[in-house]
Amino acid sequence: MKRIHIVSASPRTGTTLLAECMRHCFEIDAYEEHEAPITHLRWSAKVYLTKRASSVLYSIARLRLDPRVTLICMIRDPRDVIVSKHATIRAAIGPRSTSGNRRRR
Repeated sequence: MKRIHIVSASPRTGTTLLAECMRHCFEIDAYEEHEAPITHLRWSAKVYLTKRASSVLYSIARLRLDPRVTLICMIRDPRDVIVSKHATIRAAIGPRSTSGNRRRR
């Protein structure tokens, strides 16, 4: 079994997008719909794809122990992460009300 595990050092780095692209463009036999730890296994699959954004240190240790594991670490500019989080928060709150800020003439 070949194991591909996607990790990142911070949230909103594109792990889901990469996992979806890999699932559709490569011959992946099994994958997890949501995040799964690197210890989760499916022995029946030839190529098994998982992702977990916050498991960098643990995954590196696993990489040293198991030669069948391929680790992909996503890195994103921290400024882009902040902008991405800001957009998510603004969408959840909703647009600003401008009715109270208008000047009367």
